[in-house]
Amino acid sequence: ALVWNWMTNNLYGIINHVLLQTRIVGVPIDFAGNSAWAFGLITVASVWQFTPFVILVTLSNLGTIPNSVYEAAHIGGANWWQQVFRITLPIIRAPILLVLLLRGIWMLNRFHVIWLLTAGAPLGSTTTLPLYASERAFGDNAYGPAGATSTVIFGILLVVGIIYMRVLRPENEVARG
Repeated sequence: ALVWNWMTNNLYGIINHVLLQTRIVGVPIDFAGNSAWAFGLITVASVWQFTPFVILVTLSNLGTIPNSVYEAAHIGGANWWQQVFRITLPIIRAPILLVLLLRGIWMLNRFHVIWLLTAGAPLGSTTTLPLYASERAFGDNAYGPAGATSTVIFGILLVVGIIYMRVLRPENEVARG
């Protein structure tokens, strides 16, 4: 988050320097201070942070698929798209769903990236529930609203987890594998 903050700084950031040198913009952009850019900055920084995890999980599961399965499909007349949609995706479905669940939980609880990049600014446009709870607890010493907000976050995660377990049925994936 600090590196992204330095890279997008409107006075000395490399991104603004490149944009100015290539004449894409005429004046530096204050990415963290402009509500139109701040949420995009947080999204890009968060995606950048967890992309290696997603790639690692996906590639490690792709490596478990034996080549004989693809050879049999090829002999059976399956083209590349059919192999992807009928072999690869069904086999790696469970890890992809797990990554999606984990990313959803992590993004709902995202605090440090948002705090380090914008601290909820400008004008609260990047304030999320974890930032709100932290501000109530440590900024205003209002522990009741902070605790209630944390309970709401837990409730949202519980509902999402129950929906995930009921609708996507990951236990069937484990039993099948």
